[in-house]
Parts: sequence; C-alpha cells; structure tokens
Amino acid sequence: MCHILDVKPLSYYDWINRDIHEQQIHCNQCELLVRVAHGETKQRYGYERLHTHLVEQGHIISKYMVRRIKETYGIVCRRHQLQS
Repeated sequence: MCHILDVKPLSYYDWINRDIHEQQIHCNQCELLVRVAHGETKQRYGYERLHTHLVEQGHIISKYMVRRIKETYGIVCRRHQLQS
C-alpha cells in the first residue's frame, strides 16, 4: 500500500492511527444539525433562516457554516408552487 501511495510506512501508519480532530467532529455535528433542521422546516428555509432556527434551539453554528454545508451537500429549498 505504501509503495502504491508513494509514502513512507511510518507516515502511513501514523496517519491510520491518528484520532479525529475536534474541528472535524464539530463539522460533522453541524452537518447533521443542518440536515435535521432542514427536514424540520419542511425544506423551506434558506441558510439565514435556518441559522436563526438552529441558534434559537441553542446550537452554536455560524451562518457561513450553514451556507457552506447546504452548498457542499446540495441541500436546497423547495420551490413554491404557483397557483393557477
């Protein structure tokens, strides 16, 4: 494996045994929060209203992180259907 990846064995095993950073854990939790809140709001909120919704529930997340998560994972709002 190390030969294929062109890395030293010590570096490879160090990378394998590395713990997950707190920042990555926070990002994963925020992703789950955004996905759940998006479903709770019936997929109608943009990132600003979704951020407000999460902050009102007591979560610590920035508006820009909500926007980035929505863009990265393709979480979009439902469109309003026009009445004929």
